[in-house]
Amino acid sequence: MTIRDPEILFDLRREPELLAIADAIADVLGGAVSPRVQRRRWLPVVTAAAVTAAAVIAGALLLRAGNVEPSLVDRALAAVGDQPVLHAVIRQRQESRTTLVELATGKRVGVTRIARTEIWFDHARGLKHVIMKVTGEPTQDELSTPEGITSESGPVWTCARIAAHPIEATKARVSCNFNGDNGTTPRQIPEDPPSIDPALAGFLDGYRAALASGAARQVGEGTVDGQHVYWLELRIPYPYQPKNEPPVDLRERVAVASDTYRPLLVRRITNGEAGDDYEVLEIGTMARSRADFSTPVLVKSEQPTSTSVRVTGEVDLAEASQELGTQPVWAGAEFNGLKLAAVQRQEVTAGWGRHSGVPPRVTPVIALIYGDVVRRHPTAGSIEITESREPFSVWAFSTTTPPSGYMSLNGFGWGSLRVGDMYVQVRAAPLGGGVSDQAVDFARNLVPLPTG
Repeated sequence: MTIRDPEILFDLRREPELLAIADAIADVLGGAVSPRVQRRRWLPVVTAAAVTAAAVIAGALLLRAGNVEPSLVDRALAAVGDQPVLHAVIRQRQESRTTLVELATGKRVGVTRIARTEIWFDHARGLKHVIMKVTGEPTQDELSTPEGITSESGPVWTCARIAAHPIEATKARVSCNFNGDNGTTPRQIPEDPPSIDPALAGFLDGYRAALASGAARQVGEGTVDGQHVYWLELRIPYPYQPKNEPPVDLRERVAVASDTYRPLLVRRITNGEAGDDYEVLEIGTMARSRADFSTPVLVKSEQPTSTSVRVTGEVDLAEASQELGTQPVWAGAEFNGLKLAAVQRQEVTAGWGRHSGVPPRVTPVIALIYGDVVRRHPTAGSIEITESREPFSVWAFSTTTPPSGYMSLNGFGWGSLRVGDMYVQVRAAPLGGGVSDQAVDFARNLVPLPTG
């Protein structure tokens, strides 16, 4: 007698020795072994082999009930390695937050941002180093340790650091309390241990635990960039679940190459809806001696870490030119029925953080408001333009430097552009969410203020 159950044959197809044992058991158990002495003679052998084969068969059937093939996870983990430090390089297309508008034609061009992130993660020692570049430009270099977090801008304010330096944190306008009250008495609380995306952390043997708990399962097969993959799904706890709100179903799916068993892509799914993917360019483990946990080098950033604005008064157009040291731009005394209602002098105080070594800077800004002004603020339907010879004074919310002849338009409907020596921001309907077409039309009509 031989095993003919196709499901059991499928589950034991990669284990010929166990299949032979199971086949032998079937022959023994299926034969005429009614004499008691024969049964006693076979009992030790049959029992040992039966336990082994039954465990394999039961395990295979149990895993198949969760649709998980054990070799998939084992081979994926083996492809990454078993050294103590996880090293990964990922790439993601970020959602475009700005649009470039060619002022001469009105043609709009989407801005694509590609983020490349390199990560070293040592879970046992609580170390994580992240270096990010967006479209080739360095944007982040951050080292997390049990003592705190340091970046290219200096120490990072965490809840533990705020508790230890409450007065400094209040001056820096940071807090972990909704009311902003840090108190004045220093307290020592532990730093939160660093973490990485669970889809990547799982390759530090986490998927075996997830499989055992039922948090991970194989959900099918597919194709990624023409390559056949297995999809592994991981359920992720949602730590910010508000009371009396429906639960958030958060999952991540990992595409594992069927030939190399290396992860290729990670997709986040929230309440059944797929989010943005990111590609896994490199992943593996390494010895601690090869990992990069160096302290980030302090870099003087051209962009400040904080800005504050205050209106210091109203001026006439001639005084505005004197404040800026050059001729400001305007759209005439009236634009589309909106009259020039106010010319304000503003001061922008920019800070780079006390550890940067860069002192705060105060720069003058001129604001022209077309429409109506109430308590020094433009009303909905008005247009405000702010201009300065310093880009950071007026481009605080711009993520893209527009080339000559273009305006960068953000999600608020605010436009940033350069006209001669002037850096300009156009805010149409600032209290009403912005009207981008109106901002574009206004920008196309900006000209230098006539002398005199």
